[in-house]
Amino acid sequence: MAGSRQYRSRENSGQQMRNHYMDGNTVRKERQDYEYVRVRTEQERKSYHVRRNWEKARTMTLPYVLGLVAAGIVVLLVSVQYLEARNDINASVRTISNLESDLEDLKEANSGLQKSIDSSTDLNYIYRIATEEMRMVPADESQIIRYDRTESEYVRQNEDIPTE
Repeated sequence: MAGSRQYRSRENSGQQMRNHYMDGNTVRKERQDYEYVRVRTEQERKSYHVRRNWEKARTMTLPYVLGLVAAGIVVLLVSVQYLEARNDINASVRTISNLESDLEDLKEANSGLQKSIDSSTDLNYIYRIATEEMRMVPADESQIIRYDRTESEYVRQNEDIPTE
């Protein structure tokens, strides 16, 4: 049915129609209330839309094209800025990760050195040197004076001992 045309009759809807009308005082004449409407095929409907889109596409003016180009440039610049920012963030994350691993290594080394310092300070060795070589004697309980400090827990070496 590519070349043939189809028609259908359509009755005026929404109104109550009369099949007769009067022209003066003569006999009534019949009138026809049907109009013929051309039925479009699917291919004709598609070609109509294609033709309408083609006409719209041909009406692209210079300001419209310049606006599209400007929008494209803005999108491109924003994308480049986004990629640069993301690259900077990734570089910062890598730097932070390296610094954290360096910090962990330093903490481990510091802990090892602290243990070696603590183990090298032998209190029995110090006691032996003090009593044997320097002839020091330990203090008796009568020589030790204990007192409570009420002002602050921090003790200064050069401060006077309070009297009771």
